Amino acid sequence: RGEGEALEGEAPHIRSWDEVTCTSRPFAVEEGGTLEDVMRTMLAGEDGAEGAPASEAGFAASVQGIQVPAGTPLAWLCQHMCHPDRFVHICMHRLAARASTHET
Repeated sequence: RGEGEALEGEAPHIRSWDEVTCTSRPFAVEEGGTLEDVMRTMLAGEDGAEGAPASEAGFAASVQGIQVPAGTPLAWLCQHMCHPDRFVHICMHRLAARASTHET
């Protein structure tokens, strides 16, 4: 792989903070909500993500540096992966585009 290229399924390498959007706000989620519910709220209006599950739109989420499945219940995340401040800090990223392979 070349410098600055991400592997399939990896978060892309960031060259500048201008490429990063930072949103810090609490979410009210219904009981039984999942990480997918939060991701869908965050991606509202995002190109290619409207109405589609975040994972199908090419997005993933990490908590504490661990990529977490979109179907993970928020109650589980709050209980097992919160910081000492009792907040769950979620990082969402667009997955690297799949490399196309051509047989020659």
